[in-house]
Amino acid sequence: ESTSLSRTAQNDVLMAIGAKAIAVRDGGVSRLLVVADMPPQVDEHIDLASIGMVKGMTGALDTLFFGGDRMLRVFGPVGDSDKEFELIMPDYSLRKAMLIYSRNVAFVSLLISLFTAMLVYAAIDLIMIGPIRTMTRSMLSFSQAPDDPGRIIHPADRADEIGVAERELSQMQERLQKMLAEQKHLADLGLAVSKINHDMRNILASAQLLSDRLRQVKDPTVQAFAPKLVRALDRAVAYSEGVLHYGRTQEPPPSRRRVRLR
Repeated sequence: ESTSLSRTAQNDVLMAIGAKAIAVRDGGVSRLLVVADMPPQVDEHIDLASIGMVKGMTGALDTLFFGGDRMLRVFGPVGDSDKEFELIMPDYSLRKAMLIYSRNVAFVSLLISLFTAMLVYAAIDLIMIGPIRTMTRSMLSFSQAPDDPGRIIHPADRADEIGVAERELSQMQERLQKMLAEQKHLADLGLAVSKINHDMRNILASAQLLSDRLRQVKDPTVQAFAPKLVRALDRAVAYSEGVLHYGRTQEPPPSRRRVRLR
């Protein structure tokens, strides 16, 4: 049984919902509400009452990726009534709407992902990259002037690995600074001792010349203590030379060995 709507009204209704025909089944009797050009065949029948979640998802994906030129027959009850409505419609408009919705979801997901990535990067920069960058700058600055106490890193009050690394770096810089100060002090002391020994050697050399002159004196008293004086001066000169020799930088003598030539 067909409806009494005019052709213009039927076309407007069908165009509004994108269907070819609309029918209602009530008490075993089917009645066409609106109808346009009936398709020669229907590609797929969809029962809304028996479709499940998994089947609905697979059908939606199938329409999204492979649809666009199919004719669908969709039927099922509406609300709590016993009436069953039936639509004959192409899946072109449905697929178009799904593509638009997918594009919008993808765009929103991209914005959310970018915002989340920015938050993650800011958190990582604040928690890890920033402190590591600070330690790197401190090491470079300390290497340029190890004797400057102001270039020692000030560790943050953190209990994680970054805090442990900062505290260990600070302690290492302090120990290295003390070691360098001690080495500088020892170097200055060694230089002073070297100068003193050099001057002492010159004085002892002059004393040796005088002792050699004393040997030529014929006085028995002078002849008695002159050898002792000469020996004492020789020991003092040898001691000064030993100290100077110990302070010099010496390289080990070269050793010959076989080397394989490529």
